[in-house]
Amino acid sequence: MTARLLVAQWVPRGGVAAVLALGARVESAVGDGPGALIAVYGALREESPSPERTRQLADLIVTLLLEAGIEAAVRVQEPLLVVFRQDGRPFVMGVAWPGDADGPAGEEFAEAVRRSAAGASVVLVSVTGFAGQVGGAGSGAAVLWDRTHLEAVMCGLINLPDLLEASSSAAFFSGTPYHTLAGLLTGPDDGPPARMTTPDQLPPPWPVLDTGYDGIPAQLVLAGEDGWDKPSGIAALDAGRLVVATAGGLVELDTAWGMTSWLMRLPGCVNEPLVLPDGSVLAVCNSAVVRVTGGELAAVAGGFDGNVHLLAGTDGEPWALSGYGASSPGDGTLALTRLGTRAGDQHRYDVYFAAQVHTAGWLGGLRFFLAAAGHSAVVDLGGSTRVTRASWIESPQGYEQHLVVTSPHSVVTAAGGPTGLGVTLFRTDVSTKASEQLASFVLNGVDGLCAVPDGTGYLLGDMHAGRRNSLDPWPVLLRLPGLRPLAAAPGTTPPGTVAASFPVGTRRTAAPPVSEVPASADPYDPVRMAAHGRRGDYALDRAPVDRGGQAEVFRARHKPSGIMVAFKRLRPVTSDAAARMRREIEAAQMFGSNPHVLPVLDHSDRHDWFVMPLADGTAETMRPALTEVAELRELVTAICQALRPAHEAGWVHRDLKPANLLRIAGMWTVADWGLTRRPRGQTTSPDRTRTGVAFGTDGWAAPELSSDAAGRSPARYRRRTPR
Repeated sequence: MTARLLVAQWVPRGGVAAVLALGARVESAVGDGPGALIAVYGALREESPSPERTRQLADLIVTLLLEAGIEAAVRVQEPLLVVFRQDGRPFVMGVAWPGDADGPAGEEFAEAVRRSAAGASVVLVSVTGFAGQVGGAGSGAAVLWDRTHLEAVMCGLINLPDLLEASSSAAFFSGTPYHTLAGLLTGPDDGPPARMTTPDQLPPPWPVLDTGYDGIPAQLVLAGEDGWDKPSGIAALDAGRLVVATAGGLVELDTAWGMTSWLMRLPGCVNEPLVLPDGSVLAVCNSAVVRVTGGELAAVAGGFDGNVHLLAGTDGEPWALSGYGASSPGDGTLALTRLGTRAGDQHRYDVYFAAQVHTAGWLGGLRFFLAAAGHSAVVDLGGSTRVTRASWIESPQGYEQHLVVTSPHSVVTAAGGPTGLGVTLFRTDVSTKASEQLASFVLNGVDGLCAVPDGTGYLLGDMHAGRRNSLDPWPVLLRLPGLRPLAAAPGTTPPGTVAASFPVGTRRTAAPPVSEVPASADPYDPVRMAAHGRRGDYALDRAPVDRGGQAEVFRARHKPSGIMVAFKRLRPVTSDAAARMRREIEAAQMFGSNPHVLPVLDHSDRHDWFVMPLADGTAETMRPALTEVAELRELVTAICQALRPAHEAGWVHRDLKPANLLRIAGMWTVADWGLTRRPRGQTTSPDRTRTGVAFGTDGWAAPELSSDAAGRSPARYRRRTPR
């Protein structure tokens, strides 16, 4: 069933399953939630202008309406219309994606939509904006949306009914059909936020600095006046200014005088903001990541599960940690996502770590520190996204809320204590897994930790218990000289010679330089480092080198690096095929550190293509060489070494055959994990593999796969005990 079958018919209320009727792309993304719909939008942006692209955008809008519980339909006509009812009021939404990427929709488009409205309220959506006063001044029935409004809904900054209500109300009272996203969502300008002042003017009720740790060069510099909204994170705008995320919005704070101003009054901001190299600020608001630039607001990413934390990677590139570690099989949603610059660019890496992860920090390359309760860990997305018990690092604090990475080997974490009065700073050496306490402060909690390039650190604490009969925030700012942030020159591995945090005494030593760590000789590392899930990064040969039942493989050139790779894509894209490819990608991410498991270098977040190294051949094409005993032994050994960690984790391949055994750079690897059975309890769709239905490849599949493929497990043998 395709999008065209939705013409002039209503989709039943709450019929989320009807999303399957919105075309192959949306169909394959439905099971993966909002993030997958954002990926569909990103793929549409890459396509050449066409009526089909505009129609798919309309399908996506219908999906968003369905998710909000609103009946909707697409009328395929000129112009393309989405019709729906909101609170009994009929709406006609005209959808335009002009052929010229920079060309706005004009009055002709608006008139055509109005003629079709027949008394309904009109919403005009144009991805590239509008020309002139489209809609007519003083027309309360017309609302204009551009891509920023649509992306705000897709990313979860605001739901579609609320945006429609805000837009309609603003258009009615102002007589102007177009209002910027910032104009619709930011709070009223009712004066500057509460400020801070020096502690001699507003002394704390008790000594904040714990004198039990000599030599810690911490200094109380500011204390907050009454009226602060709850802070939850800080970041450095420059050497003398911080941006503070509060429940009322983003506050700019002068660290010398305590003066404050609104960077943007955007209610709902939480956790650490992130200042980008161009000076714009990212923040988490609701379930979206937004960018604030000179008073303008845009949603750049979203669809996240759980608590979201922002962090900077190479060259300040933004990443997000989201979700929860698995507490039982199949429960985990933990992920690290490369955000890109606008909605549709995000690229997700699922992380498998059975821990309550609170925040994360970048260690260089694709290595990240995951701060968790009980045990933390380091994960390398270029190898394996699965954290094994051997990788655990004992957490010195029960709830590591904020951190600063000071070198590729050193992380400083700040956390409140279990009694509600006491904050500690610890430094952890991730290479030795050793931790030591650096300082403690008499505070009720910690609301932020950051560092500026000159080596100064700042800790934002809270001492609300000092205010009689009030739980309102009482923020205090501490200066921490010597807390140097990890920095990297463009395109380089970050240096390991940054001074250790808080150089007190002789017990602390600097981490070894990165130059002492052996460099990777993998020629495909540039592809991994540049992976953004963008189809346009690859130039494919005209004809495939291999074609199977559901996919075809092409030689391709990775445009940013010039490296030749293998590009595997689905044909056609169906929900089942995308689910199989997702499983193939997932297995490669989990077991990719194993040299005998075929790695995935880049992939689409819609799971309709991925990139892998070029193979020299397969066990099928290289059969003559395998007549030698030594060559055959090498192949069998490689298969066993590839399957061992998978079997230990409860994964069963179920499609081992010569064509899926690839020779890459002189080494045998096991490929094509699409028919793999996940561990018990992690099956995404039990109906996909049914009892009594043949499974695998004729002539190579194990006999038991023809009777109960879903119930198969790794073969287990018991040694015979001599009588």
